[in-house]
Amino acid sequence: MLAVAGTAVILIGVFGMSAASAAQTPVNLGTTSGFAVLAGSTVTNTGPSSISGDLGLYPGTAVTGFPPGKLTSGTVYVAPSGAAKQAQADLKTAYNDAAGRTPATVVTADLGGQTLAPGCTRHPPRWA
Repeated sequence: MLAVAGTAVILIGVFGMSAASAAQTPVNLGTTSGFAVLAGSTVTNTGPSSISGDLGLYPGTAVTGFPPGKLTSGTVYVAPSGAAKQAQADLKTAYNDAAGRTPATVVTADLGGQTLAPGCTRHPPRWA
């Protein structure tokens, strides 16, 4: 299990738009695109995690649990790393871009009686 604290994002996929909303340009991830884990204060691994991609931490400095966790490819960037600092800045820019968008097309689906308003909704991270 990998736990992150503070402002953190585990980049499992790539922000972008599906074919249904091809009219919008993809969100520019900047330097974050190479990061599998990007956190603000702490990264703690508990178990045999295997991470493919860079691990970044800024402004925090606490990365624990490696080993047993391992980085199969990529580099660990910890504050005062300029790479981790730039990735955090690019992440904020990408998030604000994505959060400010509205859908390019109306999607209809059976949502179990729910009606969802257009746009993006901000939720706190599940680990907060």
